[in-house]
Amino acid sequence: MADFPYTQVTGKLKSFFEKIQQIGKPELIDKKWLASIGLTASNDPTIVPVLKFIDFVDSSSKPTERWIAYRDKSRAKTVLAEGIRKGYDELFQTYPDAYRRGDNELKDFFTMHTSAGFQAISKTVTTFKTLCELADFEGVNRIFPTSTQVIQTENKVPVKIMKGSDAGVTININIQLTLPDTTDENVYNKLFEAMKKNLLS
Repeated sequence: MADFPYTQVTGKLKSFFEKIQQIGKPELIDKKWLASIGLTASNDPTIVPVLKFIDFVDSSSKPTERWIAYRDKSRAKTVLAEGIRKGYDELFQTYPDAYRRGDNELKDFFTMHTSAGFQAISKTVTTFKTLCELADFEGVNRIFPTSTQVIQTENKVPVKIMKGSDAGVTININIQLTLPDTTDENVYNKLFEAMKKNLLS
């Protein structure tokens, strides 16, 4: 079963993410660094596994590219939404609008997909919902789809069939592309330029 981390200090998540934008990028996310930004309580380190789960911190406890991208306030909320989608991929496959779902539906999902007890599941739900409150999923959908979404485009190819009639027949071809999970918009710009050049010319 999947392992969904949770933090016991969800009330500190908002201020923590604000800190990311206010201070320099640390070399290591550990107890010493947490203490340096005022997170000295015994349960404060439970934030770190959550950060790893949503791809803000790597397995070596170092900030990732997503952490750095979040420092840009103009797109911070969509960057966080992308990280949440990546970490909770299985949940979003079940509920594409998981960020809108109520406590009972989320508890049912986590109960079916983890061996955690009732209290842990409740904290898992609270952690997920708190993260979602700080993110902009609608912004992600407006800018570009995530790896779990599909873009469709049509390339109309006219084909004439000469069997007793000069009438032309138009065949519509639907092309589906699965896009990579990245915060670099240049990747998508280049992809769309290639599609325009090769498919729509």
